[in-house]
Amino acid sequence: IAAGMIPGVPFESGPRLVSVLAALLTLVLTFRLGRRFIDAQTGWLAALVLLTSSMFVMHATSGVIDGTLTLLVTAAIASGLAARKARSPVLWALFYVLAGFAIITKGPVGLAIPAGVLFLVALQEDGPRRSWAVHPLWGLAVMGLIGALWLVPAIARGGREYAEIILFKQNVGRAYQSWHHKEPLWYFLMGFPVAFVPWILLFPGGLFEAWKRRAKAPGARVAISWFLFTFVFFSVISGKKTRYLMPLLPAASLLAALELRALLSKGTGRVRAMMPGVA
Repeated sequence: IAAGMIPGVPFESGPRLVSVLAALLTLVLTFRLGRRFIDAQTGWLAALVLLTSSMFVMHATSGVIDGTLTLLVTAAIASGLAARKARSPVLWALFYVLAGFAIITKGPVGLAIPAGVLFLVALQEDGPRRSWAVHPLWGLAVMGLIGALWLVPAIARGGREYAEIILFKQNVGRAYQSWHHKEPLWYFLMGFPVAFVPWILLFPGGLFEAWKRRAKAPGARVAISWFLFTFVFFSVISGKKTRYLMPLLPAASLLAALELRALLSKGTGRVRAMMPGVA
């Protein structure tokens, strides 16, 4: 609704503008994650893959909230990873703020995905005991405050019936026994390849490459954890649409970029072998 109230922008164009901005910022974050955890070349390739993947292109201007959710989830994961490394309360506060806005955007999934990804990364890097480290209660308070800024006025205006719909039917009901878009557990096994055209051809090789490098490469651990957790999470939920997978596209792009980089390196090596005089 707020997007439709941007000054000078027609009401119906506001959500589309937000989608465009969210897509651009997601591209920037994907590049920065690739550069930080792998190298600059992989970061550029991951951004290129994401920019040209079918579902990302389709919804970059569609106005659906899944694009905004993808941006907030990506930003939350990036800030959480940085907070883990720097042990910075400020960065953790940023993580909780971003997760809070993601919850406002599309419910508990806004926290579940970044928290689940960070937990899997911590489990691999810190071991089972330290991965369960409890975060300060002020983090939950920050998320609760952000959620309340929207939820309390909305319920006050909509009443009890609206509260039941938004809190239970739209969240618990959709996850457990969806009344709308109910699909089988394996639904996304067919939906994801279509959503990631044309780079789905490189995705299996990239996933295999990352799996081999996961013990020594933090970027590989992050991308695998991000993709697998999000894919399984949405597969378990009863209600499904293909666009629900948008928050895993940056991870899928990082994985495909690993395979694309390997193919480019092999091609460059062959050219140099055929032309010894070329530096």
